[in-house]
Amino acid sequence: MFSLSPWIFATENCNLRCPYCFEGHVNKNMSKEVWSATSEHFIQLVQDHVIRRTHWRISGGEPFMVFDTWREFPLYMKKVLGGNFNAGIISNFTLLNDEIVRYLVENNIGCGVSLDGTIHSKVDINGNSTSKKVMENLEWFLDEGGRCNILTVLTDTNVETGEILDLAKFVVKHDLPWQVNSDIFVMLGNDYIEQMYQDVIEAIEYLTKSGYNMKKFSFQFLRPCSSCTDGCQAGRRLLSIHTDGSIYPCQTCEGDPIANIMTCDNIVNALKRQTAYPIGYNYERPEACHPDRCTASFHCKGSCKLNMAPGDENPKCQLIRRIHQYFVSNGYYAH
Repeated sequence: MFSLSPWIFATENCNLRCPYCFEGHVNKNMSKEVWSATSEHFIQLVQDHVIRRTHWRISGGEPFMVFDTWREFPLYMKKVLGGNFNAGIISNFTLLNDEIVRYLVENNIGCGVSLDGTIHSKVDINGNSTSKKVMENLEWFLDEGGRCNILTVLTDTNVETGEILDLAKFVVKHDLPWQVNSDIFVMLGNDYIEQMYQDVIEAIEYLTKSGYNMKKFSFQFLRPCSSCTDGCQAGRRLLSIHTDGSIYPCQTCEGDPIANIMTCDNIVNALKRQTAYPIGYNYERPEACHPDRCTASFHCKGSCKLNMAPGDENPKCQLIRRIHQYFVSNGYYAH
């Protein structure tokens, strides 16, 4: 048996407007009926031994905009499934308050916090940077005993500004796990590939010299101290459930859903049957990702399997290969 991790969209609404976000920022919220159906479905999967356990990633939009609509469900799941359930929140961390902090800490719910820079990070609807507020909220949350990791997207607001290095310093100061991602920026097309590489390497070198545990760092799906990874498991171990109950094999999918949680008999079977999206159980590894074609193949395994076609001309692949070669040259991998 395996674990299954749904990305659950509590809302499509958000108080920020990140230009790379794949959500439409419309006022659609998951109803309690859909939350209830999702809960009972995953309880049944575990109790029927279809899956061993489930990890929920509650996201949006900004999930804390609709905190009261979903707060009871992780607690219910934990009560029924015990150690076979846990949850995490993916948030921009701008709406933190005493009630939310207490809820997260008391129930040991970790957070993935989106933070793209120390100065120019995400902006609110008035055009003001939220960096200072988010970093202050992170420190408050950590002081109260909370758990979190930092999620950073390389964009035209933080490349060549020194902010990636400053984020590395913040990460070291608080000893936080850190994931840096470039997929969306590269996919949009840009002239900053070389600068991206230099900024990421500068940050990695700072992390290393500071004695940071590099097992906590990842770039795309590259983990410098891991001998191998399967890359993204979207469509097999990962999926998404949208506000209306629509099920997709990946949170970035657009088009027709493969099922709906309100009527689906078995979400695992729905993933196995789906052929609308070339990921998951019907994924075929591209020739460009074979070990004889790609030096990073053993550790990358294709990165994003839905939106990024690999190959020599793909700037994302060029960037991954160069950073992978840096890891290899500096002895980060066991073999």
